[in-house]
Amino acid sequence: MSKQSRRKFSAEFKARVALEAIKEQKTISELSHQFEVHPVTISKWKAEFLQNMSAAFEREGRPGKEKESRNLDKHLLKHPTEAVVSMAELLKGMGYPVGPKRIRRLFKVMGHQTIYRKKNLTKNALKEIINSDQGSQYTSFAWTNFLETNGIKISMDGKGRATDNAWIERFWKTIKYQHLHLNPCDNGIELLEAVNYYVGYYNQKKHQSIDSSPDLKFYESIEKKVA
Repeated sequence: MSKQSRRKFSAEFKARVALEAIKEQKTISELSHQFEVHPVTISKWKAEFLQNMSAAFEREGRPGKEKESRNLDKHLLKHPTEAVVSMAELLKGMGYPVGPKRIRRLFKVMGHQTIYRKKNLTKNALKEIINSDQGSQYTSFAWTNFLETNGIKISMDGKGRATDNAWIERFWKTIKYQHLHLNPCDNGIELLEAVNYYVGYYNQKKHQSIDSSPDLKFYESIEKKVA
């Protein structure tokens, strides 16, 4: 039995399908039936369209330097922890042919310094809660008694390999230091909104480690499984 060749779609067709998905007048399943395209592929095209649509409003050629700096400043007001490489990728997505050297010069002109944890930031400061695994040193009376005496809450991971929760622990560290600690919430509703906002932002931005956004990587992995 001969292997069936994969269909090829033009950029115009992809844009049309993605636009219909963004309108949300029909479900992804209905669009899949209408255009004869797998639902996962439609979701991937939609994510790509949303990620790159700002480039459609840029002028031909290189956008003005003033607008370049303004977009940089506007983004840093919301995300002051973004560093050089992240900002270079962001501006490239907007149509600005910039590199790390250009971003460093702009940072210097703007007087901007990326916010990040410095050495000894929490030195001599008692924490409200401490998380650890269930190693004997952390379950010993000496350790738990010290924490309780100083009014520090105890949080322990479930039993199992130490690396089981590494990826989610890394993400919670990122969201806390890059968003929640910089934007304190007064109640649970504000916290929920803050987490939802940052999760959406995190999944749509390009990450250096995977050279893509988590959303696109997810759609690509599903597409490979169903291909």
